[in-house]
Amino acid sequence: MSVVFDRKAGEIGGDGWNLMDTQERSKCSGRSRGLVWYIGTAACLGLLYLLLLVVILSYVVNNDKATSPQGTDQLQFFTLGQTECENLTLQWIQLQKRYNKLSESTQQLQTMFSSKNAELDAIRDERDQLKMDTRNLTKEMENLTLQGIQLQKRYNKLSESTQQLQTMFSSKNAELDAIRDERDQLKMDTRNLTKEMELLQSRFNTVVTMRDELQEEVKRLNLNRTEKLCPDDWKKYNNKCYYVSAQRVSKSWDKSKKDCEDRGAHLAIINSRDEQDFVSKFYDRTWIGLSDKDLEGHWKWVDGTDLVGDGYWQEGEPNNDRNIEHCAEVSRKGGGWNDMPCSERLSWVCNLPL
Repeated sequence: MSVVFDRKAGEIGGDGWNLMDTQERSKCSGRSRGLVWYIGTAACLGLLYLLLLVVILSYVVNNDKATSPQGTDQLQFFTLGQTECENLTLQWIQLQKRYNKLSESTQQLQTMFSSKNAELDAIRDERDQLKMDTRNLTKEMENLTLQGIQLQKRYNKLSESTQQLQTMFSSKNAELDAIRDERDQLKMDTRNLTKEMELLQSRFNTVVTMRDELQEEVKRLNLNRTEKLCPDDWKKYNNKCYYVSAQRVSKSWDKSKKDCEDRGAHLAIINSRDEQDFVSKFYDRTWIGLSDKDLEGHWKWVDGTDLVGDGYWQEGEPNNDRNIEHCAEVSRKGGGWNDMPCSERLSWVCNLPL
């Protein structure tokens, strides 16, 4: 391998310096080029050290011959070699500096290369992810396309249905307008009929009032014509006249019965709860026209009719205490009838049917 060293440029060239052909160098990165420079620099330094060693050996061998004419030539050669060696040393120092710079550049390039590789890996991962996303998006787009076709079909059907509904709506609107017109007419007729009805109702009320007044007048006239009045000091109740004995006046049952007969009436005959309440409200104890004097336990009214039903006896009555209780009284405190001795002196009530 031939080597040519340019002192001015401080560069090394040669046909054998390019350890890699042009096609291979074009394929390599900055790291390969730095490696070539490193190998070339190392070879140059080896040659320099070899040359220096040869010069030193020549100087030692020919030291004794320095005084001869040949020694003078050798001294010149040695001086030339020393100068050349100094130049080579300076160039070696420069090459060392360049080597250091190249080493730093190589490290920087190595770091950048690693960083770029990491970025490249990240980009590749991102590319793969984008490819996967693209495939997924493609599938989604295809699905959306199919859905869009289906939606379009549905939209077309809905459009047809909408048109039909619009037609029906227009028809119904026309019918609704007709119904509204008819409703308005009916409202107007109703208002008119309401006014007429109110007028007729007012007339009817007037007629009813007049009729009621006439009926009351007729009843009053009929009552004056047919009504029977009770005697003085008698009380009228349910179409009967009642005579109530005076206060602090009392008689036996037989004398009370005779007093009623003398007045053209009889001791009170009670046929209802209302009559029972009416007769008992005057005195606490009052004779009524009921007895079993003819046959014990067979109670009869003074008009000869039998007692129908259970009557309105108090609880436990009649009991015919001591076998002398054969006449009936009304006890307001007891709330019903009670059998008593007929000789007992009590108030009495007579009644007379109208």
